[in-house]
Amino acid sequence: MKSFSLLLVILLLAQTPAPRVQPTAGPVHRLDPLSAAEITLVTDALSKAGRMPASVRVVTIELSEPDKASRSESRVGRAVLYDWSSGVTTEMTVDLQSRAVGAATTIATGDPPVRRVVIDRATEIAVGDRRVVQALARHGVTDLNRITFLGGLGEGTRLPRRGASVPLIVSPLVWDPIGNDMEVRGVDVRVDLAAGTVEEVLESPAFAGGRTEPQVPPPPLDDLLRQIEERAALLRYAAETAATNEQPPDPKVLSGLAEVSAEIERLAASARSLAISPDDRG
Repeated sequence: MKSFSLLLVILLLAQTPAPRVQPTAGPVHRLDPLSAAEITLVTDALSKAGRMPASVRVVTIELSEPDKASRSESRVGRAVLYDWSSGVTTEMTVDLQSRAVGAATTIATGDPPVRRVVIDRATEIAVGDRRVVQALARHGVTDLNRITFLGGLGEGTRLPRRGASVPLIVSPLVWDPIGNDMEVRGVDVRVDLAAGTVEEVLESPAFAGGRTEPQVPPPPLDDLLRQIEERAALLRYAAETAATNEQPPDPKVLSGLAEVSAEIERLAASARSLAISPDDRG
């Protein structure tokens, strides 16, 4: 009986799979791209060194490739930063072992080096403003994680500047799970990219609730006149911006201006019909 029990135990042990040995991470080569942990280390070091004030945003963080002749195994991160308050792009290095931050080097002045920085800044400002969030909700948009604010500027077109301000009118796009975008009609936002604030929310109630066609009946006369003034200001601002840029206007901008002009005509017609007294109507 004991022999049978011992044999049964041996058979069970033989059928039990051996525990899996978790592979250990290999050594990091000095030319390997920065890991997520190393990128976090770089941003933390920059923050502790006072290089990340409220007006500064990260453009890129990547490995600073060492000199091929060097045999050092140390790894260094390279960060490119843009300061919205001064319009200066700088780069600096962070030693990943000692976390020492190198001196900043100015590499450009003026606009950010890539357009993505402008889009991220405009979106950050807009979705952080309660008035914009409320306006989007009135137009059927509540998921702020799927929204991007674009300013209609083509690559190479310089940002408009008004003294220390960088004003820009941006419009929201909503992205579906597979990456298709849909314009949210009736909501525009004037942001100051330098100050990080919303100057004005330009909203048309005619497209509230996510509608693509105006509601009926039309809004009161005072509201129509206010909307006409807002859209006219939008056209004037766009014309002034185009006049200060050396580049030809982007076709998408021209198309958007044509839509705004058509909307002004529609609003003006509604306002004229409301302004006619019963006696004048015959």
